[in-house]
Amino acid sequence: ESMCFAAALTSVLLTGILAGGCPRYFHLWYTAQTIWFILHRYVTYRRKGDHYLLTGVCYFVNCACLSSIWLFPNSKGLLLGTFGLSFGNNAAAIILFSNSLRFHSLDKFTSVSIHLMPCLALHCLIHRIDPSFQRINFTAAWELHSWTAKPLLDTTGHIMVYSTAMYLVWQSLYVLFIVIIHARRSATKYPTPHIILRRIWEDRPIGRLIKLLPQPLWTPGIGLAQLGYTLSTMIPCALWLQSRHGSSLFLLLCFGVTSYNGGMYYIGLLEAVQQRNIDSV
Repeated sequence: ESMCFAAALTSVLLTGILAGGCPRYFHLWYTAQTIWFILHRYVTYRRKGDHYLLTGVCYFVNCACLSSIWLFPNSKGLLLGTFGLSFGNNAAAIILFSNSLRFHSLDKFTSVSIHLMPCLALHCLIHRIDPSFQRINFTAAWELHSWTAKPLLDTTGHIMVYSTAMYLVWQSLYVLFIVIIHARRSATKYPTPHIILRRIWEDRPIGRLIKLLPQPLWTPGIGLAQLGYTLSTMIPCALWLQSRHGSSLFLLLCFGVTSYNGGMYYIGLLEAVQQRNIDSV
């Protein structure tokens, strides 16, 4: 835990230095960090039998972001779709599902990175890199400079179309491989993203509403609810695409929320230790 704490703090420091001082190299740091986190999580989750959780949409978004950087840097559609899912679904999950920045826990730190780092990578790619470097290496990002003058509604429409198409690709692959092909194993032995969502929503209105459906329709109901949530989170993404300062403030909000959640965890831990000391006296 001590080593993890030191490594996590160093990672946050390097992330801030690269994003603020050397944004043209940030995608290299993001790539190395993401590949390591996903490989490490696959190994650890495989041992625990939680490997089906790696089929979640947040991992799909990271793969799409890496593809946009390295494989298809000229694809404006892929970049827009990835931007919408990163600043929409991934970023909103930090706030709505109370992701907590805990430096001593590699699992918690990985979760925060998986959700937040694609947003920061795309922020640097679109808003922070100088146009001459963009034009040569990231043509799609360079072409989006002209979108600052576009009507906000038009930009929102483009983002939602491409993001929804990408989301439906992920949802189709998820249904094919998890719900159909691996249905028996995922339903009886291994947890899946839909099972985790069902547990989270169990005592909430949306969970009670899904339970009103016949049991065979629970999975489609969760999928539709997740689609509705994803679409709603993408509505303000045009603001973050067209405004560098808006994007920066939104990222600060997300980082502030996860830092606050982590701080409250450590405060609660400290209070529990103090209470035990008082009781022992």
